[in-house]
Amino acid sequence: MGTTPEEKAEQLINYYNPYVGYKYNSAKQCAIILCDEILNICPAADIGLYALKDEGDTSFVEYWEQVKEHIEQL
Repeated sequence: MGTTPEEKAEQLINYYNPYVGYKYNSAKQCAIILCDEILNICPAADIGLYALKDEGDTSFVEYWEQVKEHIEQL
């Protein structure tokens, strides 16, 4: 099983935290920017991944939208 959107959100914030001087809100902003960039450049990824999906899987775009939503809630 892959990383859940909640786990990925926390991983991203933890990743950026040292780069922004351990300012949590700044780390959140970096993670949100990353999600926005992924969503802006990769929406076509759903088409390529369609054949690899199991029923009930979240699409690529849906996954990153959920990651972003979770970051915003933290």
